[in-house]
Amino acid sequence: MRGILFVLLLALAFNLGSICNSFAEEEKKAEDITEVTEIKEASTEETTVEVKKDDTKTASVDCECEKPAIEVLSKAYISLEEDEWPAAIKACTDAETKITELEKTCKCPSIPIYKKVAKAYSNYAKGGNILDGEEDIDCLKATKLYEEAEKLFEESLSKILDEKLKKEASLISDFCVEENEFVKEECSS
Repeated sequence: MRGILFVLLLALAFNLGSICNSFAEEEKKAEDITEVTEIKEASTEETTVEVKKDDTKTASVDCECEKPAIEVLSKAYISLEEDEWPAAIKACTDAETKITELEKTCKCPSIPIYKKVAKAYSNYAKGGNILDGEEDIDCLKATKLYEEAEKLFEESLSKILDEKLKKEASLISDFCVEENEFVKEECSS
């Protein structure tokens, strides 16, 4: 009888071990399923974010009415590069006027940004004219123009989607900072 009980207990222990292993395997499968679900959710979120980023770029590309603003700002940039301040001031003023007119009909989100760039260009040109065009530098006026231009560039540069325009505006922004430092040094002595 003891032998039979021993065999039964041994069989029972073996079955309990199998049952426990089967529960452990089921629990492991549930963890794997949860992990797979979390991975799928994470990859779905990444895809969604990428799609949203692409939609933003596409929205600007589809905005045809902004092209004249980009063109007029490129012309203003070229005139700024030449350091002929009266011509640059005129080109920048023309850019401001054109973009203000465009703003009435073109509802692209970039138009107000381009308007700030045009104003920054204009201030930079006027500051350059003060430095090069007058015998006595009006330090206060030049500093004010450059600081306002720097602020406008700071507000707009990161929002410009057109890469060529962004590069051009960034270069003028750097020149503006240099000129402002020069004015401060000249005026402090």
